[in-house]
Amino acid sequence: MLIRKATLKDAKYIGQLVLKPAQDVKQAGDESYVDPHPWHRTLSSVLASPEWTFFLAVDGESKIGLLVFHIRPSLNDGKKRATITNLVIADDYVNQGIERQLVEEAMKSASAKGCTGLYTTVDTGDNKSLDMYRTLGFRREREFFELELKR
Repeated sequence: MLIRKATLKDAKYIGQLVLKPAQDVKQAGDESYVDPHPWHRTLSSVLASPEWTFFLAVDGESKIGLLVFHIRPSLNDGKKRATITNLVIADDYVNQGIERQLVEEAMKSASAKGCTGLYTTVDTGDNKSLDMYRTLGFRREREFFELELKR
């Protein structure tokens, strides 16, 4: 297995990994939650931005995992911090340590880019991920709240 930075040439594979969980999410009516055209424009913009990093885990020709993180400056102290926004592993590769390897790669990359912290969120009840993050040195510092806005 190899972990490498993703490029726009990987858009198809990024889409397969990121959009698959969204296939089950529906809005009002039978329309799909994700419209591929604006999504591809957004992906192109984000991949070109130095504040965003996409790592793909690759097994031969198969793209088996994705981690995305975003770097932002803190208004409080001016330091840079990174936030993991996406972490997805292909179904056939779950529980093989790929998630941990991707996070470790993000930790090294964020540190090399001058970040002083790396943040992530974990779904309530996902004890496996909580345990993995704790063993990597993450600590629970805040509560995260989410509100779905109506369009």
